[in-house]
Amino acid sequence: MQGFRTYKDDMGERTAIAQPSNCRYAVALTAGVGETVTVPQEATSVAFNATGPFWVQYGAPATLPTGSILDGSAPELAPQARRVKAGSILGLVAPAACLVSLSFFGGR
Repeated sequence: MQGFRTYKDDMGERTAIAQPSNCRYAVALTAGVGETVTVPQEATSVAFNATGPFWVQYGAPATLPTGSILDGSAPELAPQARRVKAGSILGLVAPAACLVSLSFFGGR
């Protein structure tokens, strides 16, 4: 699995441009119906993108919040990228049908 690397521009300055992942998933979510994804072996980070708002729960299936969750266990709304553990579970859920793209990267 490729590591997450950014590149320098012509002036030698770091950019926000990353190489494409060689491990990409697309998950079709139905409104209010949770899906789970197992993080691939060797993955240490994931970048998310979606066609609509979605929620992520780390280590467990996600349920769509319908009110306040004040005990620290709420799913996270549309993160851009996160560190993950290979073999762990990502729970995904959305209020409306959408597609979620997950690009996994390895490395330290």
